[in-house]
Formats: sequence, structure tokens, C-alpha cells
Amino acid sequence: MLACLTLQVLPGPAQVLQPFLPRVAPNGPSTSIYNINGDFTIIGNTNLTLEDYSLNFQNNYPMVYIDEDNDPQTFNSSASTLVFSNENGADPSCSRVLFAGLYWTGRSSEEMEFQVTKSGITQTLDKREVKIKAPGQADYTRIRAQNDQIWFPESYREQDGLYVGYADVTDLVQAAGAGEYWLADVALLEGTGGSIGFYGGWGMVVVYENAAMQARDVVVFDGFAYVESYLNQNNILDLQGFSAVASGPVSVKLGVMAAEGERGGTGDFFEIERGVNSGEFIRLEHELNDTFNFFNSSIYTGGNPRNPELINNTGMDLAVFELPNEGNGIIGNGQTRTRFNYASVIDTYAIFNITFSISARRTQLEAIQQFSGSNPQLDEVYQVESSEPLDFRVEIRNKGQESVTEGKLEIPIPQNVVFDEVAATWLAASGNPAEPVYDASLGPGGTLVWEMGEVAVPEDPDALLGYLEYRLLAPDNCSGPAGFQCAASFNLSGEVTGKNATTEVPFANPVIQGYGSDQTCVFTPLTEPLRFEATGESGSCEDSEDPLAIQLCNVSGDEIPVSEVVGYFPAATRFYDSYPVEAGSVEYSAENPFPKLEEAQPYVAVLDGEGDCFRPFTLSHQTMEALSTVTSSYNGAQLSCFGAADGAVVALVEGGVPPYTYQWDDPGNSTTRSVENLPAGTYTVIVTDSQDCRATGSVTLENPAALEITLDEQLSNLNPGCDPGDAASVAFEVSGGSLPVSADLIRLNDDGTEETVQTLDFGMNRNRSFDGLLSGDYLIRVSDTNACQQETAFQVTGAEPIVYTHVITPVQRCEDLESASIEILPEGDPDALSYEWSTGATTARLSDIGPGSYSVIISNESGCSQEEVFAIEAPEPPVFTIASSTEVLCGEPGLKTTFLVISEQNETGLTITWSGGEITDNGFTMSSSQPGTYTVTLTDEKGCASTEEVAVLPYALDATFTYSGPGVSTDVFIGETVSFEPQFNGNVVSFRWDFGDGNQATEMSPTHAYRQQGTYLVRLELLDGNGCTAEYTREVTILAFEVRMPDAFTPDAADGSNSHYFPVFTKVDGLEFWVFNKWGEVIFYTNDAQSAGWNGDYQGDAAPAGSYVYRVNYTAPNGGTETQSGSFLLLR
Repeated sequence: MLACLTLQVLPGPAQVLQPFLPRVAPNGPSTSIYNINGDFTIIGNTNLTLEDYSLNFQNNYPMVYIDEDNDPQTFNSSASTLVFSNENGADPSCSRVLFAGLYWTGRSSEEMEFQVTKSGITQTLDKREVKIKAPGQADYTRIRAQNDQIWFPESYREQDGLYVGYADVTDLVQAAGAGEYWLADVALLEGTGGSIGFYGGWGMVVVYENAAMQARDVVVFDGFAYVESYLNQNNILDLQGFSAVASGPVSVKLGVMAAEGERGGTGDFFEIERGVNSGEFIRLEHELNDTFNFFNSSIYTGGNPRNPELINNTGMDLAVFELPNEGNGIIGNGQTRTRFNYASVIDTYAIFNITFSISARRTQLEAIQQFSGSNPQLDEVYQVESSEPLDFRVEIRNKGQESVTEGKLEIPIPQNVVFDEVAATWLAASGNPAEPVYDASLGPGGTLVWEMGEVAVPEDPDALLGYLEYRLLAPDNCSGPAGFQCAASFNLSGEVTGKNATTEVPFANPVIQGYGSDQTCVFTPLTEPLRFEATGESGSCEDSEDPLAIQLCNVSGDEIPVSEVVGYFPAATRFYDSYPVEAGSVEYSAENPFPKLEEAQPYVAVLDGEGDCFRPFTLSHQTMEALSTVTSSYNGAQLSCFGAADGAVVALVEGGVPPYTYQWDDPGNSTTRSVENLPAGTYTVIVTDSQDCRATGSVTLENPAALEITLDEQLSNLNPGCDPGDAASVAFEVSGGSLPVSADLIRLNDDGTEETVQTLDFGMNRNRSFDGLLSGDYLIRVSDTNACQQETAFQVTGAEPIVYTHVITPVQRCEDLESASIEILPEGDPDALSYEWSTGATTARLSDIGPGSYSVIISNESGCSQEEVFAIEAPEPPVFTIASSTEVLCGEPGLKTTFLVISEQNETGLTITWSGGEITDNGFTMSSSQPGTYTVTLTDEKGCASTEEVAVLPYALDATFTYSGPGVSTDVFIGETVSFEPQFNGNVVSFRWDFGDGNQATEMSPTHAYRQQGTYLVRLELLDGNGCTAEYTREVTILAFEVRMPDAFTPDAADGSNSHYFPVFTKVDGLEFWVFNKWGEVIFYTNDAQSAGWNGDYQGDAAPAGSYVYRVNYTAPNGGTETQSGSFLLLR
């Protein structure tokens, strides 16, 4: 009946990587629709928030863990409270959980598992695991994703690394009920996650029933749809299989879980179609979002409390809201299908849950099952004896307002219970049910099936339409298949199914025990199964004491498929990591294969059904590989020669449990580990270990390439002419065989004997030739390093070449140049050749010749001739170089220089002659300090000589100096600074100055000030680095200060000269000047040293000619005050 309910995703840019399928509890309705009086709710929260919280910041800012549980062992945690509705006055305590699905999502590390350290505590976080704590629990329970669902990308390159996990927690929530649920340690990271950012949180959808609530169809879909940003293309979800009420208002509620929606990423929307196939879609929103940013990190789930309760949940979107279905404009009466449309302009997000509820017509075909026995109950569990007959009655009523077609009752029989008999009675006037049957093929313990067909609506909804009676035999714990242990307890439940006769919408209702008996929940159906426990002694089951050990071998892939194990157990067996099977148990299936481990791992096989029959087993895997290889080696070849039968192979085994057996397919069907004396071919061995694990290996013995000789006709010359370059030769290539290769050239004599003429060792070269061949028959016989042989024959015909060598005796001495000779040495008969030299000689030897070029024409009896030119070289004179070193000797005219003769020739055969100097070491060394040019001549033992020139340089240390006063003047007065600057040649290292007034200095360029007038003799003494000295003296004149008064002046001179009277002075300061008349009156005064002086006027009139008196006061350079006075004439 699953085909009646679909959520189809039409093609679009969204990557629907995990199709959206209905999700129900393991014991949920077979239609995958909860057709109930009740509803669904969603709770959840975020476990990651902004480091600096803001309403509008997105999760690509720095993020930190939310950790509100005050538990130091958890790194992140948040809570949300499960609250049941009180619709129609319903008592929430009467609500019963039918399904609870837990989802968690996030973006963190690319790794599936990673370590995080906080406050000194290090944890390994696994994206597939979380911790949950239900109301009333003190500790967390670890939950693992069921079969690694829903989506776990391997890197950021896949869906930006957004992952979603799912686990069924129905049992946990049924037991805990309403209250605060905590979820902790989602595999998240703090920090900044790039442009996408980090986020993480959780959501839980809970489907529950309450008899006082409205009838609804509830369906939970989940999958993984990744919606990329900037595509702005639509994605359609097609939902069908519900059944809206036939009349009156239709209420529709929608739940959505999504990830990575942003508050600032506008442009994403979620729509529902108006009616059926209208093509008109209505954009949806709720109080915390808008139609143009539906996924905006908001959590809107009906006001249930959360901890913390944030507005910006940075990437987590949970929404539960009523659709605007005024006037049934979106979902109409009787409607059975609708479509959703969603897309994004900017934002990237992933949808992983859509839950849908709608006001529905409930088809209430009721089946009440009752136990007829009077056995006592302990904690609502009937206590029965082992193998006791147990009688049951199931009553059928139609309490709804809808007729039913294809009505059917199914009661699965537990594996550990024995079916005995069944009978049915139909009381209604209409209908024609079939006889009930026990179908052993349905389920592990078989199933009771009663096909009722059409069931009409009676006038009295409480009227009994029919009943089924059947008998079972209570189990003992050995009633299951061999090797299985079956619990002595069992549960009985069932399901009544069919179709609404009007809408043809399928339904599935659980078989109930009746209705609640307390006053508050009196209308609540009791859907829990009947529970039984068989008492009494039962022995140990045969073959059940030790776990079944399953050892597999050479299973391909990284994991062990369940299909490799199912053959060891009965059909419909399921496999878990532990028993009893609990919420945290891991089931192994086609989607979740066994890990491939060498060490035996414990597992449990559980018969499908109630899960009461189980068998422990261990599973291990060994890898055994046959690595057959060639062991024969003939210098790199597997066989010695082409076609030989001297190969050897061996089987190498990796893994397995020894001892091993071997079976080869060689001609002798060998059963040994190694096989010898094999020709070329492929050989296969089957290796079997002590555990009957088999591995096959093949090995190929390859023939070496056959040894072959190929004559190169283009490079060979087997018909030579007279041209010496046309001498007979044979070029050939050797292929195949094993290097190195050697070849013999064999001449076949007329008497049939063989004569080896030449032998070649090829080394690693395969192309060689034999040269200088005479006419005749030959063989080339080639042998490789493995003694494989091949030969080929050829013949040389044509003229005999001229074959000879020569010897040149060079010139012996330079004094005797005509002492050389050239001699021709023919091969064979010396009289077979004739000679014609360029000198006119006709003998084989040309003697007493000097340097030059000589040619000869050589002829043989075949009429062949050739010319050769020889060169006689003059002896080379000796070659040498000269090294030198110098030193300074004070007083010598030049640098003392030592010369060293360097020659590569034999020193004992050389004579060295110098033109001067002090000669030592047989002339190899000469020293001199006398400036000039010297020659050296080397003569070798052949009388050949070479000459070189060397020079001794002069050396002198001299010194002068210059001086100047202030500026560049050489006139220096008392007290002025005199600057001295030396001028010299040589490597001077120190200076000594004597200024002639008792003062001295050692600077290179000193200064000095004299205190007295006079002429001083200044001396400069220099010292160079060789200890030599030089001296220079010079006079320096120092001038005194001066004040001079003119004898007369003429104010009225026509040329304007001498018109003022004033002192002429040098080097004085503080000057004062007076002029007195003959009565002693001051007629002129000034203290300005720059004044022009007296112009001859007094009180505006020209003073008369005559004698006047002056007085001058001034400060001398030595600081003393001086006065000078006298008379002068004014002339007119």
C-alpha cells in the first residue's frame, strides 16, 4: 500500500540527493499515513550561535557553542519542550506517541569524526552520533544515525558540507512523554567557516493520538534536497494519498525542517498549489518570516518553550503553522493530493523534513482483540504456562460513517508461538468474508489473515459485525529454529486495513484491546499489544550455548554485505550489534553492511517479528591471496632460450590459516608449492587453507625473444672495389636472446675447415660489423649470455683492397731537422705493393726528411691504387711561464724582484740562461733590485730554445708639502690658522711635523697658529710601510698687525683722490679716531672701523688749510689696547 502515498520531486536545479519518502515507526501503519484522532508537533533548537549575537548577522561570522545543560562533559547542548495539544478539551496526559523521529544537522569539519578540546577536555565528535536526554532522565543516551541516514557528504565540495542525521526515537519518547528534551554534542565546530559559515542544531517530529482531538491524516516525509543559490528555478514536491473531510472547513497544518537559511539571504520561498493541478501557487509564511525569505533561521513551532530561545538561530529553520485555507481555497473537501513549490534567488539551503496534517474523514473499521483465558497479569503481562493453549477473540465493528472495501484483518504470529486453529463468524446482513487462513509464509512466525471484503456502515456504530477466534500454544525458549533462543514472552497485535469506499483512499488501523477505563481517558483506544510471558522450566536449547562462528574469506570491497551472512540463518532474519534490540542498537542491512575486520566481532541474529528469537554469532574476515611468481631466472629471462622447458614457478600465499594445499594446472597437475621444468605458458594454482578458504593465482612463463641475426645490406659491402673506403665489411643486427651477446666471424676454407677470423663482444649494443674482409665464404655465429646460439652465412667477392699500416719517425733535434722518416708496412706479401713518393722515391721507406708534407701513391697487383699524405712536424720549443715576487729595500734604486721559471717539461733536460741578476737553482730563480729589462732563454734536450723578457721596477720615497692661511692666501698673520697638506709617493704609514716654534704634530694634514711674527723653518718627516723615511723642509713667514697714518690729505682734489683722512690698518679691533684743531678742540670723531674718515669740514664749513692733530685708540691681535697720535696737513 506504500504506492498509494508519494512525494514526487520533479526535475529542477535542487539536488534531491535522498528522495523524500514517508517515515513511520517500525510498528507504524502499513499505509505510511497516520489516520488518527490526533496531530503532530515539532520541537528543536540550535546548538551554535554567533559569538557576538545579532538579529541580522549570518552564520559566516564567528560562531560559538550553545551549552546550557550545566554538564561539563558536553560541549554543546540545547533544549526544547514537548507539549501536546488540548484541542476540543483533550487531556494531554491521554495523548499517546505513535512516532518520534529525531533529526540533527550542521556544517563543521570535512571529516566524519574529529577531535575538539575545551577546558582541558578532549572529545571525539562523530557526525553520525548525538546525545539525547528525555524528561526524567539524569544521564544522556547516545543515539546513532539509523543506517547512516540521511546525508553525510565527504567534503565541502559536496553540498558545501551540509549534513543531516536521522534516528527513530519512538520508544524513548513513548516512555518519557511530554516535557523538556535535551540534545547535546552535535558534531559542530566553533569559529568561522568561510563564506558558507558554520551552523548546527536539531529537530524532532512527534506524531501522537488523542481520542478527543479532531480526525486527521498525518504523513511525515524526509529526504535531502539541496537548493543552490542564484538559480531562481522552481522545484515541485507532489504529495498524494491523504483524504480531506467530505464537508465543512478543512484545516491544514505544515511542518518543515531546513538548514542554512539566512536572515539576510532573501529570495527563497515555499508555496502550495491552490486546488489540484491549477498551476496557481500560494506563497506561504508564518509570523517569524515572510513570503520572500521563508528560510530565515527562525524557529516557529507553536510556542513550546526552548532553552535558549533565540530569534536568530543562525542556519536552523523549524516551522509548524496552519495554512491559510479560508473557504477551502487551497485544500478542498474530499481532496486527496496537493503540490509544493520551492526555490531560491540568493540563499543556499537544504530541506530534509516536510510533515503534513489535514482534517480527514477517518475510516473507523475497528478490531478489538481479547484474551479469553483467566490467567493472572503481572504488570499488565499475562502469565501463562509453557505450551499452554491460549484462546483469543477479535471483534469487528465499523464505528465510522464510511463504508469499507477490501477490508482485511492481519495478526502476525510471534516466531516462538505455535499456531493451532482459527475460525470466523460473520453476523452482519451484508458482506461476504472469506474464511480466515494461517499463512506461514508471511512473517517469521506466519500470519492469520481474514479477508472481509466490503463492510457497510451499520445503523448502530457499536453493532458487532463479526468475530475471529483462534488458538495458539504458548512458547518455550527452544521453540525457534535450531540454534536460536526464543524469549518465553511474546506480544500479540495486528492491523485492520482497507479502503474508504467513497474516496478509495487506503487506511490502516491497529488492532486494539479496548478503551481506557479511567474517567479522564475513557475514549482513548488501547493500541498496546497483548503481552504474555510463559513460565515453567525449559532446558537449554540445542546448539545455542556457543555463538555461531562465521568466518568469511576474500569478500570484495571494504565492507561485508549482509547477503554474505543471510545463508547461515532462516529467512527474514535481521542482524544487530546487541541484544535486546534497543533505540541505540545498530542494525546491519543492505544499506549498512558489516565492517570487514580480521578479528571476530560479536553480533546477534534476530528473527523478524517480535524480536524474541535470537542467536549470537561472531563474524570475522580473512584475506588470502595467492601471489604466484616465476623463480627461474636466466640473466633476466624466465627461460634460458626460446622454446626451452627449464622454467620454474612458486605459489606465495598472503593471509589465510596454514597449512595450505596446492593444485596446479601444469601438464603434471602438480600439488607442490613450486613446479620446475616448465615450458612457456600460463599456469594457475588454487591454494586452499585449513579453513577451506580458497584463492587463485596465475603466473605466466614467457619465452625470451628468439636469437636472430639480420644482415644490414645497406651498411654491408660484400663486393668491394679499389677505393680504400670501399673495403669489404658486413654489418648486422642481433635481436632476441639475453644480453650481453658475442659474435665470431668464421672463414670457411676450401678444405671444409673453419677458421675464426674475428670475435666481437657486443656488450649491450646489438648493432655491430666486421671490417677488412677478404674474398671468401664466411659464417657469423652469435652466442648470448645463456649459451643460446644462432648463425648465418655470407660471401665476399670483388677486388682485393690495399691493406697496410705506416710508421712515422719524427725530427729528433732542432739542430738536425732532416732526421725524420716514413715507412709503409703492407699486410701480406711486401712485394705485392709498389710506391711512388712525391720526392721521386719508390721504396716503402722514405728517410732523412725534414718538416713538411709528403704524399705517396700505393698500388697493388689488382690494379687498385690509393694516395696518402703524411706530415712531418718541426719540434716544439719549450713552453714556460715566469712568476715573480717583489720586496722594498730602503736605499736601493728599485724593488727587489725575484723571478721563478715554471716549465711542464723535464727539468733535467733544460738549460736556463739569464742576461743579468743573481741566478740560483740552476737558473730557475733570479733576483735583482737594479731597475731595468732582463732576458731569460730556455733550451731543451733537443736543442730547441724559447726566450722571454722581465723587468725590475724603480722605487723611491719622496715628500713635499704646501701651506695656506685663512682662505687660500699664503700671507699669514700672528694668530691665524695655517693649514699644511703633504704631497708624497709610496706607502706612507706615519707623518711627523716640526713647525719651527717648538710645536709638533703627527696628523697627515695638521693645522697650526703662530703667536709671534717671524720666519719659521717647518720640517716634514715620512715613514713608509717598509720602514723607509723621507724628509722635506720649508720656510713659513708670519706677519704682524699694522696701523699707518697718512701725512696729509686734499679734500678739494679734482680727481677725488685722497679726499678723506683716516688710518690705514690691518688686524686690529675696537678702533677709535679723533681729529683736533690747533686749539685742542675735537672737530671729528668716529668709532666705526668702516668709516670713510674726516672730509675736511667742520660744523658745515670747510676747515682752513693747515696742521691738525689726530689720535687713534685700537685693540691689537694679542688683546692689548694701543694709542697712537701725531699731526698731519690739510691741503687746499
